[in-house]
Amino acid sequence: MLDRRHERLKAARIAAGYRTALEFSSKHGLKQPTYSAHETGERGLRKKVAERYAKILSRELAGITSDWLLDNIGEPPVGILPPAESKKGSSGLKSRQKLFQRQDGTAQAIEHTRLAEILVQLDYLLAEENLNPDTQRRVEIAFAVYECIEMETEARPTSTPAPVNLDRYRPLIRILVT
Repeated sequence: MLDRRHERLKAARIAAGYRTALEFSSKHGLKQPTYSAHETGERGLRKKVAERYAKILSRELAGITSDWLLDNIGEPPVGILPPAESKKGSSGLKSRQKLFQRQDGTAQAIEHTRLAEILVQLDYLLAEENLNPDTQRRVEIAFAVYECIEMETEARPTSTPAPVNLDRYRPLIRILVT
């Protein structure tokens, strides 16, 4: 993962708190078809454009640089950590898990589809509650909810995980936002 420019661009957008390419391009006055083509790899990403994207993303994502977007040079931005690989090429993670870097510098293996689900629902819940934490706090809340769900899942193992429903976590989320 994150071996290609477009994969790094998409990961950075998501880590910065934008759910879709449309949301990101609209907010920043970018041509949506062009941005989407950069993010899907249908169109190459030139240095000047990468510098513009890095500048925009740096407002919400610490450590993003055009060098990282283009050539994977330097450390990944805070919140993005590619899967760890051993010399044999095996990460030891399940296929749907990735390592994500936490604020304190530690890494946690998570099921990325579940975290994405949580982030989307969290945005709707926060809007309903008229709460507006910054991007970093929003990600921290999503990780906290993810950990709660994982602990519940471990206590009641099933063959398929239950769909995510954040309504039961509203009180916890309200506390975490303040």
